[in-house]
Amino acid sequence: MGTRGHHKIILNVDGSVLNNSEKTEYGGLIHKHDGSFLRGFLGSVGISNTLHVEIQALLTGRKLCWEARYRKFVCFSDSLHVVVSLYFRQATINATN
Repeated sequence: MGTRGHHKIILNVDGSVLNNSEKTEYGGLIHKHDGSFLRGFLGSVGISNTLHVEIQALLTGRKLCWEARYRKFVCFSDSLHVVVSLYFRQATINATN
């Protein structure tokens, strides 16, 4: 089974860097498996790069899920760099334990 209320929770995140890093924004949606909206968020990190903004979106979304007591959720991101980095970091952590 899933989490709170036995529903699968989904976190969608994205980040954006425009005009040579002068404008950065990130955001995301937390919703149930059937698309029912639970919460949204957005923010800015000032002058930065794409990887930083994408990671900030993921960290913010994860924090909000945790605060809402959603301990298990699926996260979707269009940043292959972030996904691969997290995958290999987890694989390395698992290998050393």
